[in-house]
Amino acid sequence: METITVAGDLDALAALDIRRRLDRATAGLRPQVTVDLRAVTSVHVAAVVALLEATRRARRNGGTVHINEPVTSQARHDLALASWFPMSTIHIHPVP
Repeated sequence: METITVAGDLDALAALDIRRRLDRATAGLRPQVTVDLRAVTSVHVAAVVALLEATRRARRNGGTVHINEPVTSQARHDLALASWFPMSTIHIHPVP
């Protein structure tokens, strides 16, 4: 299983980086990816879209993307934007 850890503001520029990392991580068959967002303070909508696309791609390839929930309320609120997308496939896991 591959783990992608992100910290700080997940702004538009950081979203490009996470998109590239997720593209590589979900390209093969049956990818198992964990995205650790516990240290993220805010999430730009471009990052939400990248997470949605990666999750859908992983599922098409027989795999999964697990997302560890951010600790800050602002980041959790930002990530809640995923529920606005039709047929959202993101499953966020609370981490103690």
